[in-house]
Order: sequence, then C-alpha cells, then structure tokens
Amino acid sequence: GPAGVTVRALPSVNVTRGSGFTVDCGAEAVPEPSYTWALPPAPNLRLAADNRSVTVTRATTANRGVYTCTASNRHGRRAGSVVVRVDESWLAVLVALGALGAVTALGLAVAGGYYLKTTACKKGEYNVRDAEGSSEAACLHRHRDNRGDIFGIQLTQP
Repeated sequence: GPAGVTVRALPSVNVTRGSGFTVDCGAEAVPEPSYTWALPPAPNLRLAADNRSVTVTRATTANRGVYTCTASNRHGRRAGSVVVRVDESWLAVLVALGALGAVTALGLAVAGGYYLKTTACKKGEYNVRDAEGSSEAACLHRHRDNRGDIFGIQLTQP
C-alpha cells in the first residue's frame, strides 16, 4: 500500500480567524493513490480537483480540529492527520497590528520631517518669504549663527 502519508497545513497549523489556509496531503504509492478526507464540516472549504488538498477561506472556529487524509490504492491504505487551531483572539491581533502600524507611521513621519529639515539646511536653499514654517525658520536661524548674517544687505555709499 501507500508508504508514508504527509499531511501539512499551510501556512501554519495555527490559523488566525478570518485568514485562509490549505491542508495538503501527499503519499508515495504506485499506482497513484486516491485521497479521501475526514475533517470538520464547514461551508467555507473547497477540495482540489485531485482531492489532494483542502482550502479554507476566511477561517472560523468551525474550521478547527483534526484533518485526516487517507491515501488508498489497490495494495492498501494509509492515513495521516494534522490538527488545525483557529485563534479566537483575532481582535487582539488586529489591535496590536493597528497600534504597531500607528507607531511605525509616526516614526516615519518624524524621520521624514527631520530628513527634509536637514537636507533643506544643507542645500542652503532659503526663501526668506517662505520662512513662516518652523523648519525653514530653524534653518535660517542656524545658517545665520554658523556663517554670520548672510542675509544682511550691504549698502555701499556712492
């Protein structure tokens, strides 16, 4: 009969609620075996045409449990199983991701602002008229401190 039957859940046996996963089954056998499944019944699963895999879209707690694949040919049969867990705490995960996203966005905004400020200062492109924003004002001020008052206009008497 079929030698080893390998059953794998992809991307993982630990599934976040609302995400998708696939359980696939493989067996070394001649002739090529047929595959049957024993699994938690749910409306959101789809068997592949060759019956070698089951795909679940938008997982719910109904999808958790034991997925058993049996490979059979005329010489016999062999089964393999995998246990899939569907995480209930998806809300906590989303909240954590949301918080992380906010922190990352804030960090990028701060870094971006700093970068613009320093490059503007390096280039020395100042328009006194536009010096209302704090970053331009800071640049003008810094420039004046470092190199003397380059904005002073020398009026030479004729």
